[in-house]
Amino acid sequence: MQSEWDPHFFKRSFLFNPLASLEAVSLWASRTQWPHLEDYNALSVLQNGKIVSGGGFSISCVKDVRPRNAKNASVGVMELYQTRIFFKGEVPTRERNWHDFFNFLVWLSFPMSKSALNMRHFIAYEQNADFPWNNKLNFRNAEQDFLTLLDEGGLVLTSSLAFPALPPDQQERREKLLEFIKEAGHKIEIFLFGHALHESLINNVKGIYAGALLLQVPAHFHELSYVERVKQADEELAFRLTQTYSTSKTSDLVALPLDTLAQLVKQENPFI
Repeated sequence: MQSEWDPHFFKRSFLFNPLASLEAVSLWASRTQWPHLEDYNALSVLQNGKIVSGGGFSISCVKDVRPRNAKNASVGVMELYQTRIFFKGEVPTRERNWHDFFNFLVWLSFPMSKSALNMRHFIAYEQNADFPWNNKLNFRNAEQDFLTLLDEGGLVLTSSLAFPALPPDQQERREKLLEFIKEAGHKIEIFLFGHALHESLINNVKGIYAGALLLQVPAHFHELSYVERVKQADEELAFRLTQTYSTSKTSDLVALPLDTLAQLVKQENPFI
């Protein structure tokens, strides 16, 4: 896996566009070394409190010192990843790590959606935790699986045309949606959300499937500037995440091959 710093990573694919539109990326384009946590946090401060956890605390990146192979019960609840973010706004982050770097950039690009995800994660944990409330659960429920899949491997697919009704079978859903995307052309737009997907792109991993969440947008959506479209996609996704009845299980996402999807949509990369 690639760990070497590349300040021009966004030129590799238009799928990086939401991140490439950030001021942070342009500021770091001349860097020859990886940014440090202090650099991440300086940018968070510049957002004037717009990036907050599901609990309302300003987001900051802290050194990730969590033991990778510890038993679940050995971790106190306030040090669990999502709980710590919810109550403290602290995002455990590894330096010189593409996975965590992209997670930070997604917080900057989609602050409302990441906050909503964090809130949902905390509620899902709290509803299933046993007394005493001090240990990590030994399992994830269906909602936590959905939230994790979206956070790590999800994307938003917007369309100003009405999406077709999709059958329950995943293979049939995939085929019908891909056919619709092919015919819809420029009225479809991809907003990559999951930071594990960004990491797969930087490492040139092939055969990756993404979980697509479908969002209907108004006809004038495509007339907005790219930055405004990202902002609106964030607002719509965050709102959708508050509708727990409509987004609570992995089958609410459509599994699509990322390579095929990118070839069908063929968005421009204005940041090259």
